[in-house]
Amino acid sequence: MSFLLIPLFSGSVAISVALFLLLALRKTRVRFPGMAEIASYIALGVRTYLSRQFKTILLIAPFLALIIGLFFNLCN
Repeated sequence: MSFLLIPLFSGSVAISVALFLLLALRKTRVRFPGMAEIASYIALGVRTYLSRQFKTILLIAPFLALIIGLFFNLCN
């Protein structure tokens, strides 16, 4: 078994578990109005955080790729 298959397999397992947990959480019912309000605040915070992270990664990734490419002499 190639060593490159280990991260692919473990990544696939991690994504499968995350999807299973997401689907299980979506099936649960909100029992109290306060829970729904807090959940909406958490969802808003998560969306804001991930949006900021995505913008930061899109800003930094091209420069980092260029530096790594130059370091390994791939951009000649």
